[in-house]
Amino acid sequence: YGRLTAVDLVTGKLVWSRPYGEAMGLTMGTPIVGGSITTRSGLVFIGGSIDRQFRALDIKTGKELWRAELPQGGHAVPASYISRKSGRQFVVIAAGGSQGMGSSTDAQLFAYALPIKK
Repeated sequence: YGRLTAVDLVTGKLVWSRPYGEAMGLTMGTPIVGGSITTRSGLVFIGGSIDRQFRALDIKTGKELWRAELPQGGHAVPASYISRKSGRQFVVIAAGGSQGMGSSTDAQLFAYALPIKK
């Protein structure tokens, strides 16, 4: 059963830990294929679970702040970039490409724009 865990790298102490992924309407943790990224703004982005959700979590608490449903599992490590033209930050994830996890072998990229900070 999949879990997400945050550890303080200075002290080595556990900050938070929670099951990751939903099945049968329960957040119980599911197999995870893929990883997470953390942004400077304190957000953790992860797909990876079999429930086809792409999520943003608060790095300090592990609380889910946002989610989007993908057409297939996001069995990849997300990427983040800042547009040179607009200065806006985007997060990208590949959905699909993992037949063993119930996704077709073709993958699609999905990009999400983060809110502009004022």
